[in-house]
Amino acid sequence: MSGAPLGQDELEELAAGHALDALTAEDRARFEAALEAQPEAVAALTRARVGAAALGAALAPVEPRPEVWTGIEAQLGAAPGAGAAGAAAGAAGVVAGAVASTGAAGTTAGAVADSGAVGAAAGPARREPAGRAGRIGRALPWAVAALAAALALLFWRRSEEGARRARETAQLAAFRAAEVATRDRELTAERGVTAECRRDLDAMRDDVALKNEAVALLEHASTRVVALSAQGGRAHGGSAIVNLAQRRVVIVATGLTVEAGKDYELWVIRGQDKLAAGLLHGGERGQAIARVDPALLGDGADALAITLEPAGGGPVPQGPVVLLGLVPGS
Repeated sequence: MSGAPLGQDELEELAAGHALDALTAEDRARFEAALEAQPEAVAALTRARVGAAALGAALAPVEPRPEVWTGIEAQLGAAPGAGAAGAAAGAAGVVAGAVASTGAAGTTAGAVADSGAVGAAAGPARREPAGRAGRIGRALPWAVAALAAALALLFWRRSEEGARRARETAQLAAFRAAEVATRDRELTAERGVTAECRRDLDAMRDDVALKNEAVALLEHASTRVVALSAQGGRAHGGSAIVNLAQRRVVIVATGLTVEAGKDYELWVIRGQDKLAAGLLHGGERGQAIARVDPALLGDGADALAITLEPAGGGPVPQGPVVLLGLVPGS
């Protein structure tokens, strides 16, 4: 059947009627011709079928009042009480056929549709009202309204889901940006500590062999340089060249000036344990370099500390902490 293309409003109306199996033969032919010639008709029918399929889940079943059947009998021109079962079964057949046209009902819908056809045959013949509204059926405005409500609910849920995903994506992006910025700050700080450590090593004149060992350790990719922060307002400084994977740590300290009756002692801290790692003796400029015994690093280290102890030191710290550094990733 050829003719002028159907407008969008009429397409949507006919698509809803087609999805609910509520079109007359004439309107069905017009719409199916539009399906062949107008892509937007296919899209409208797809939307209508999705909405029709959602009607079963969106609407709770309601038991009709007795007077409803009386009204149906009056519309069909039957005597009160006669053909009620046929009318009910016929109505069930129409609904089942509409649901079956959406692909949502399966074999159950087919069975109900068969029973509805039998019931309709038992009752009086259905008369179609005249006019455009009559061609599509008096129930169509209500069906279109229900279909529109179901589609609106479906699209609202999808928009809410999209908004939620957009919020989650934005939050994840912000978290990652903050994580990258923090890591950049940490790397910048570590580069500064490494540069300072190299300067301290260059200034050292004693223990050349240990100095060369420290420089070589700096070249390993798994090595970290930990800043040793001065404690208690003292003019001390230093760093620890740490490679726990190899159980190697070299301490480079400055400002360890000689004090009568005192010695600087190095500690490996792991949990509540403080393990004595030897004495440090500052040179002429208060510079000191020391290697930590690998046996003390077998279970890792949480921190490294230098304290000022009575001469000769001891197995447990007694004096004040002068330098302290936290070991990352241990």
